Amino acid sequence: MHKLSVSTIAAAGMVLAAVAGASPAGAVVAKTVYATGVTAPAGAVWLKDATTFPGTTTPTGGHLWVSDHLNGLCRLDPVDATGATATLNPSSCLVFGATTQVAFDAAAKWLYVADISHLALGVKKIAFNPTTGLLNKLKQSTLSAPVAGLRLTAVGVDSKGNVYVGEKRGGGIYKYPVSATRASGALNTPQQVGSTEDGGGVLNFAFGTSAVAGTTAKADDLYVAGVNSALLMPDVNGVDPSGIGACSSASPCTAFDPGFGIFTPKSVAWDGTYAYAGDVTTLHRINPADLSVTDYATGFANLSAIAVIPAGLGITRKVFGADDPSAGAANLQGHVYRMNRQQ
Repeated sequence: MHKLSVSTIAAAGMVLAAVAGASPAGAVVAKTVYATGVTAPAGAVWLKDATTFPGTTTPTGGHLWVSDHLNGLCRLDPVDATGATATLNPSSCLVFGATTQVAFDAAAKWLYVADISHLALGVKKIAFNPTTGLLNKLKQSTLSAPVAGLRLTAVGVDSKGNVYVGEKRGGGIYKYPVSATRASGALNTPQQVGSTEDGGGVLNFAFGTSAVAGTTAKADDLYVAGVNSALLMPDVNGVDPSGIGACSSASPCTAFDPGFGIFTPKSVAWDGTYAYAGDVTTLHRINPADLSVTDYATGFANLSAIAVIPAGLGITRKVFGADDPSAGAANLQGHVYRMNRQQ
């Protein structure tokens, strides 16, 4: 199992030691309720589409999709032209076991949804129609669980279209390689390419960049919400010439804690500039330039899903966080909150 050199990790640790502690005054942003009536949300993603707000010709810029334990993966539709609140659209939902995290390959328009049910169904691969803003349920397939019986909680897509999954009962990280033609999506040939340093399971994945992987802009760094702490598995494709090479079954990588100081996280996300990690009550933002951590928003109750509106859509970017005070013990108790995205 390979990982970054001790000197590299130590350097990252010294940076974090210098910035660790309470967030700067005024860093916490306000949140408003965007939707209610969700159950144990385990993943969320904003998908760009060509739809308009109700009763107008104004483009929505897309919709937030939430993985809901009761209803499946569902689209949240704005209630009115302000877009300030939304409600779950039952006709949009995809039922697949008990859905957890969801990840989108924007280049190929494939959506990947993990299943945590006792059926251990693996990963649903389903096409997204950006014109209608709906899933194309006639174009879907299932990627088998990497190991029979694995109940998956995490799924992420790297810049090449490879799909990574994990589960909360073990620390294995598995990869479904992208087909030779990316438009065909990931192949059903998973291999273990990594694991967590402590053997703990994982709940969420997010691909981004970080200082730990060097300065190569296209490095795919995997941020991990481990059951014990937030972790990082840098440069999985071995892009950085000063790095240690790609993660593979022959040379697996280790997801380690570089000193984030975020414990028992339930979710992670990437917005193109920053990484986010959510624990029970707090949404943290990670600056990839130095791996410093600040509190972005507080007052959640089991924050378990994060999403950010991507750049370039011509609409105001927002950060979303979903929680459930009952942690799924009761139906329809969860919320989706909306926050301004700060620079």
